[in-house]
Amino acid sequence: MFGKSLAYQHFTRSLESEIRNHWLITTSLVYTKRWWDTIQEVDLPKRITEYPGDKRNPFNSIDLPPKEYLENIRHTEVYTIENSIVNFITSFEVYLFQLTNRIIYLKPELIDASEMPFEANEIAKAINKSNFREWFSEKVTNKYIKNKTHLKMIKRLENVIKYELYNPNKDLIEEWNKWTYVRNAIVHNGRQVSQDLSSIWSSKFPSKSVDLNLLERDLVRVHYLAMEIAKRIDTIVVTRIIQDADANLLVRELFVRFGIDNSKELAKRVFSTLNHKLKTPMVDKCLGLQRRTNGDIEGWHFTKYNLE
Repeated sequence: MFGKSLAYQHFTRSLESEIRNHWLITTSLVYTKRWWDTIQEVDLPKRITEYPGDKRNPFNSIDLPPKEYLENIRHTEVYTIENSIVNFITSFEVYLFQLTNRIIYLKPELIDASEMPFEANEIAKAINKSNFREWFSEKVTNKYIKNKTHLKMIKRLENVIKYELYNPNKDLIEEWNKWTYVRNAIVHNGRQVSQDLSSIWSSKFPSKSVDLNLLERDLVRVHYLAMEIAKRIDTIVVTRIIQDADANLLVRELFVRFGIDNSKELAKRVFSTLNHKLKTPMVDKCLGLQRRTNGDIEGWHFTKYNLE
């Protein structure tokens, strides 16, 4: 049974970290207000640094009266929602890049119709690298999808795998594309509605140059769309292209990094990480390859997200 790609597993863990960060900040704001509200007004210090033990960083970086400090909470809540949306969308963008990179590494022949030019001196330098295939896949992915809109990235990925991604998921992808304009407005337009955003999503943002007024439910929606679209794309890519390749690579990495050589334990770890079932003969085959060649683990840069 095929499971998840390494790119998808990295993406979901990355998104989980962003959610936990958002949760920690928002709950901290609630606890902050609750804590200050327990102090009688007559007992409130004039500045937050005057509270016993707080004449230090981070309190004295911006030394405010408690009342003014509390008035900033709503402003921080808004910024936290906006920042989290930016981080969610960025995580999805990284997923698309990593997935495309992995596909081209495994099957470079999928871009045989491309007329993408390369300078001879680029190739000459790359030939001396230890892993030309890795260099090639990253270079092609950079040229092919980097700095494109997410809509174009998905359509280009569709061209690579030669399988329809956009039409079956049109409503989700079109909505996601609108949220990328929200991200751009946060990052590039001072957190206000841009002309582009108002044009593409007038029903939600009818006026330009006003605050975005994003709510917690908007964050929930962005998270849902990111997970749902990635899940649908990943299922197709793993089934058609990756198949056992990521699971096999994970077996080798676990053996090299942690010395795990028990086939059942390795199969269990792979299933826990990628929800991918590897039979014992396949695990033994991966171990045998690694023992014989003692080769580098190439084609993916493992992180804590893939190994915890």
